[in-house]
Amino acid sequence: MEGLHKFLDFAFANKCVEGKIICPCPKCKFNKWQTREVVLEHLIIKPFPKGYTFWLLHGETSCEQTTIETPLMSQQNEDKSPTNDPICDMVNDAFGNFVYNNDVEDYENLIPESSQIMPDDIVEYFELMKDGQQSLYDGCDKYSKLSFLIKLYHIKCLCKISDKAMSMILELLADVFVHAKIPHTFYEAKKIINKLGLNYSKIDVCPYDCMLYFGEDKDRETCKKCNTSRWKPKSKKKKTNDGMLRHPRDSEAWKNFDLKHPQFALDPRNVRLGLATDGFNPFAHMNVSHSIWKVVLINSNIHTWMCMKDKELKELWYNGLRTFDSYNNEVFNMHAALLWTISDFPGLGTLSGWNVHTGLACPRCNFDFTSNHLRNSKKFCFMGHRRFLNQRHKFRLVRSRFKGNVENRNPPLAITGMDVLQQVENLNVVFGKQPEEEVRGKRKQGERHTKVTTMQWRKKSIFFELPYWVNNLLHHNLDVMHIEKNVCDNVIFTLLNDSTKSKDNLSARKDLQEWGIRPDLWPEQNGKYLPAIYTLTKENKDIFLRTLKNITVPDGYSSNISRCIDLNQRKLGGLKSHDSHVLMEQLLPLAIRKALPKQVCSVLIDLCSFFRQLCNKVLQVDELDQLQSRVVITLCHMEMLFPPSFFTVMVHLIVHLVEDAKLGGLVQYRWMYPIVRYLGKLKSYVRNRAQPEGSIAEGYMAEEALTFCSRYLDGIETIFNRLGRVNDEPDIVSHSQSTLFPPIDDLKFLAMGPIDCAKRYSAYNVNGFKFRTLERDQGLKTQNSGIFGTFGTRSYASSSDNQMQFGGVPYYGKLLDIIEINYQGRFSVTLFKCMWANTTTSRGIVKDDLGFTLVSFAHLIHTGDDEDDEPYIQVSEAQTVYYVEDELDKNWSIPVHVKPRDLYDMGGEDGDTFHECLPFEQQNLEILFPDGEGNIPLTRSNFNCYFIY
Repeated sequence: MEGLHKFLDFAFANKCVEGKIICPCPKCKFNKWQTREVVLEHLIIKPFPKGYTFWLLHGETSCEQTTIETPLMSQQNEDKSPTNDPICDMVNDAFGNFVYNNDVEDYENLIPESSQIMPDDIVEYFELMKDGQQSLYDGCDKYSKLSFLIKLYHIKCLCKISDKAMSMILELLADVFVHAKIPHTFYEAKKIINKLGLNYSKIDVCPYDCMLYFGEDKDRETCKKCNTSRWKPKSKKKKTNDGMLRHPRDSEAWKNFDLKHPQFALDPRNVRLGLATDGFNPFAHMNVSHSIWKVVLINSNIHTWMCMKDKELKELWYNGLRTFDSYNNEVFNMHAALLWTISDFPGLGTLSGWNVHTGLACPRCNFDFTSNHLRNSKKFCFMGHRRFLNQRHKFRLVRSRFKGNVENRNPPLAITGMDVLQQVENLNVVFGKQPEEEVRGKRKQGERHTKVTTMQWRKKSIFFELPYWVNNLLHHNLDVMHIEKNVCDNVIFTLLNDSTKSKDNLSARKDLQEWGIRPDLWPEQNGKYLPAIYTLTKENKDIFLRTLKNITVPDGYSSNISRCIDLNQRKLGGLKSHDSHVLMEQLLPLAIRKALPKQVCSVLIDLCSFFRQLCNKVLQVDELDQLQSRVVITLCHMEMLFPPSFFTVMVHLIVHLVEDAKLGGLVQYRWMYPIVRYLGKLKSYVRNRAQPEGSIAEGYMAEEALTFCSRYLDGIETIFNRLGRVNDEPDIVSHSQSTLFPPIDDLKFLAMGPIDCAKRYSAYNVNGFKFRTLERDQGLKTQNSGIFGTFGTRSYASSSDNQMQFGGVPYYGKLLDIIEINYQGRFSVTLFKCMWANTTTSRGIVKDDLGFTLVSFAHLIHTGDDEDDEPYIQVSEAQTVYYVEDELDKNWSIPVHVKPRDLYDMGGEDGDTFHECLPFEQQNLEILFPDGEGNIPLTRSNFNCYFIY
């Protein structure tokens, strides 16, 4: 008993965490943390493990020291500094900083004796430490066996080398360097790397999606619902392919979660997760019928620039996971909680159980929505946005411009988790596709392979098994990326009157006639009908498409949208989601300003301005209510103009996006862009087309292993030290002194002036922007020569005014030259030489009736030799703009402001203002749409023909 108490004294003095140590008894097997009383009881009942003479897990740091240390020895051990070997540091970090020791013989002697009584991960720890300190060959001091394999792994991941190629390379190296400790196959090398704990588990699933062989069912041989065998039969038959919102922590959902669960919120290291999912085809050829659904857990604690099952999420909530905090050098119990899910709209239906394919598709309105089925268009339309207006708004009483009725309804009430739980309480759903329901061969005309359910709730979401899920304010996010993409398609293809994708066609006109509204748009008996006010003429299409075709944007701003435009056919197609994002928030208003009547332009500009404000990287909470009111009015004006078939569920979901932003915060943390980009990365892992899932899993693990190991690699390019797209990091030596206020010792060099020789550049990176001279921009698909700045300028009210005014004036220019002047080799200054539009008079800058600023470089300023005619500015004063040329008057261009690509405003006193964040000027729709019951003219008077369908 005396020896047992000495062991406990030593262990609690050296390796105690929150009053507990690892219990070494045969029952706990070094896997559980217990208090002193429990450990003592266990070791009295069960014998102390034989062979455990080196108390590694209880504070001892060397085999040669005695198991009982004096206070002086303990103090000396505490004073020992960690090893400087990065490979040892990596292994220690991977295993939770068990020990710092560089003696190879210790590890070799410990492994055989300790492996019988220690967990497998401790044995692997010693094996890795041995490989990390063992020279690759005799006399090699630069590389150990482990460091060599890690760097080889790094090359494999960056260059996307196949496993077979790696095996051939290793086989060749082992054959050439016989005495080197090199594995002969990549499989052997991968087993060594996997000891770092970077691995994955495989979970079998029933072929008919009935169940997972997981948890209690992991040892089952057959499905408990359809009795189908777990294993693939030995058959050759083919298998059927079946205040300011800057961060989520500022959102109401985050704060409410902290309020409901204060113990969880107490430790900021606890993780809040977002779950994102989407299906994708892993092959390049879309004609191959194969779909993979990946599940990604996103850490919402981190900033934007930086697959678990329900059972595991519960375990992270209740029990947590012991985690090593490298900053505080301590082990703590990390808990995690799921805040919300992120998916496209069909994925939202899959995760929530809500049927998104019916007339009640909107999950926010729930059952409080009256759908309208369009008999001729054969689909549902989602109108009725007047109910979201305040009760005294005049639009509620207007009949003729809407569906012909008065709107008295209130907005639908917000649905809470408890409401959903009550609605699905008695729902009984059997999951999976039963074998007898399979359909083989071709289906007959009008026949469906699968049964279409009319139930609105198709299942109870499994997330309700999480104890906190019912109290979350926001369960499933509406994806702004896909909503913006669908709305953009509806708008553009309707404006262009696309024969297949336009929402204005003969069926849409017949629906108007059936509803008895807008008689001037009704079709004639022969099927002819007049074009609507929003339909572009051939001339207008040319203006619209040429404007988009000729736009050149800065490098990295967007893809080349001109590739999507066919001027001969007057068509636009092949837009990606980000193309639609750029169009809606920047380019569409510029393209339609001279192509459509003012009523249509104003409504669409307000719609684009809404998305532009919503997608801002900083949102002001007190402005969100105003933004919501404005978008409801915009949707009501759209209902006056566009046919009912235009209003798909994606257009309707716009009205709920502001409320989601209030609850969840910025859309950048809740949309699908990073997930969709990640899909491309997963597709690149597919090397074996017969086993795409396995290829993705192996490729993912290789990438994860590299990400972890690369933190300990010096002198090579990794994702942590890779230069950004715009590398404007200053050189520490050359920029250690200020050019504006140099030290006193350098004032004499400043007084001497610059040397006669200067350097000239054609491109320069600064302030997060990439600049190029106008000459170098010629012939390129991008535009990086636009300059904007606000400078102090003297001005007078008139030629007879003697009172000079001095203030900031916005200047727009184009970069002509980049010159670096050197002051006697001590410091240098870089200057931009620009040609400046005359923004002091209306000859050089005007504002049109839609609120757009236009500048003309036909009238320049600062071209003379006077003191005020200074064409140079310091590079630190420059911001980037690009110019969109007016197709009807080539002398004028619209400047579009650009924000640095990787700039995030996380608070502070940074006074920089970037105009890209500002919305378009608010349009005065009240004047354009007069009051009263009279019909608005909705046809184009300048058309000389009818459309025939």
